[in-house]
Amino acid sequence: MEAIEKQNILFEQITEVVSLARRKAYQQSNAILLQMYWQIGQLIIEDEQEGNAKAAYGKSVLKKLAQQLTLEFGKGFDERNLNNMRAFYNAFSIWNAVSTKLSWTHYRMISRLETNDLRAEYIRFAVEGGWPRAPDSEISGRCMWGGCWNQGRRKFQMLKNSSKTLISLSF
Repeated sequence: MEAIEKQNILFEQITEVVSLARRKAYQQSNAILLQMYWQIGQLIIEDEQEGNAKAAYGKSVLKKLAQQLTLEFGKGFDERNLNNMRAFYNAFSIWNAVSTKLSWTHYRMISRLETNDLRAEYIRFAVEGGWPRAPDSEISGRCMWGGCWNQGRRKFQMLKNSSKTLISLSF
């Protein structure tokens, strides 16, 4: 009986060590990925757009860049994702404003929000609510794009209005 208990304790201890190491690895790799995407967005804005919110010319430069990066590095650098990186940098032009507790999936969604106040509220809500890595599926599952998700005193409601997603928060 004592040998079985020792084995269970050893198993639990090892499980805890592995789980903690995996969490740390995810957090570190997530922070590195976010910073890489932020820097790419910064380079695109500075080079293609000369610091403006929109490019003064067509998408041909971005399209060519996406082709080159995809050949060099594989998936993740298509034109759509480069546009996401650009939007990410536009929304968070100061790196210290980025919370590495959230994933790239979160930031793709957050970057679509039009005001800093909405972005800040979404970040706070997502961090406090412990939203998973894929908020689109989380929101779809819990809110069904028009319902609401209550957590404590907070009410998060998403409404789909034509091509824009509007987010309203009430406390």
